[in-house]
Amino acid sequence: MRGAVKSCGVRLQACDAYTSHRRVKEQLPAELMAGLQPVQSAIGKISEEIAAGSTHPEAHRGSLPGSPVLQQVVAVGPLISLTFVLTIGDPCDSRRAGS
Repeated sequence: MRGAVKSCGVRLQACDAYTSHRRVKEQLPAELMAGLQPVQSAIGKISEEIAAGSTHPEAHRGSLPGSPVLQQVVAVGPLISLTFVLTIGDPCDSRRAGS
């Protein structure tokens, strides 16, 4: 979004990724608002979904095999163990081994 606005000669104030969709709405020129409104809304919805999902990873830890075992390692919490299990999948799967 920042690149689209900048290409029209407008500079937006710096802000973090968590509040950018709200702050951009305040700073967006009227002539760009109609074209960028759907993008701004989509970014806001995705940001809300990410925030809602990332606050409760421990709710999913029992649903995936291997996640509780990984959490027995020091400094491995629910988020890291879920990320590992979802990325690797089945470590015994020979199709992915060595690739």
